[in-house]
Amino acid sequence: MEFIKLAYVGDIDIYMHIKGYASFFSSPYTPHINGAAVDISNSTEFGEDALSPISGCVERIQKIEAPLGGYSSTDYVIAMKLKDGKFMAKLMHVIPAVSIGERVNVGDSIGRYLRSNYLSYHHIPHIHLEICRDSSLRPSKAVKLMFNYELFNDTSIAQELIAGRSLIVRINEVRRNFILCSTDNPLALGVLCRTSKGSIGLINGQLGLGLDYVGYIHIASKPYVNEKVAIASTYIGYIKRNGKWYSLVIPDFYVSFNEWLYSRTNLLNLVTGFSNCFKGLAITVKEGDLNIKGVEFLISRKAQVKLVLPDSEASKYDLGEGELLHLELKRA
Repeated sequence: MEFIKLAYVGDIDIYMHIKGYASFFSSPYTPHINGAAVDISNSTEFGEDALSPISGCVERIQKIEAPLGGYSSTDYVIAMKLKDGKFMAKLMHVIPAVSIGERVNVGDSIGRYLRSNYLSYHHIPHIHLEICRDSSLRPSKAVKLMFNYELFNDTSIAQELIAGRSLIVRINEVRRNFILCSTDNPLALGVLCRTSKGSIGLINGQLGLGLDYVGYIHIASKPYVNEKVAIASTYIGYIKRNGKWYSLVIPDFYVSFNEWLYSRTNLLNLVTGFSNCFKGLAITVKEGDLNIKGVEFLISRKAQVKLVLPDSEASKYDLGEGELLHLELKRA
């Protein structure tokens, strides 16, 4: 099985399957916002083997309680000591099939993908991964990751930057709750977007699914704070924070990053959900009445766009692998 290097911390490398999926910014969890966590998958089936994205030695396996919901109320944390001894890897959402003291290499099965109540109905099975400074594995101890820019080459960033209102994708796989699609560029890693001053990046994260931010992975140049970000000529939000290799995009121009971050810790928001979640953005398909609830932009060689449908609705539509869809993003 072939794996590609996705990210790293110092000399610690993080990998994904060449036909897998990854997302740095598809979660409200603080390490994701800080660029210190990534979700990595090699399958779209819960219960299948979860292949390790990292090498290390299993030091601890902890059974934890997941939130209330309709799926598993139990989840697991697998803690692995990494080669330099300074860092620990924290892996979640897997039913463990490894033992304490066992040596794990990239690509080894560490267990089976688990759908716990940390995940929504539309999530792809994945390993949540953080690299932590110590064995406490607290979110505050998660180290910022670095994206592997060696993944880019002339072909992967030469994908045409969409000038019109449509993003053309090809159906790759139809699941019960979502449709995985790819762009026409076979070497693309994701969907390109641009800012109002000409910066080009990859969009990564969710629109229309309850999150109030998306990630923007720098390609051509680092954007400026408050620049507008567009996908298929439709502006979706504004750059509010710049990291070394990514920026965060939120819908509201008049809110600073610190104000936005503070509002996320407000008890009312935690109970009722985030008030501004790109609600004015509609995603439609030219070809018919496909009811798209939201979209997730992934890092993947196989499928870069996940169209999310209302629960169990995919079976209503006559959709087949290879079919082209013209996605339109519109402001209400």
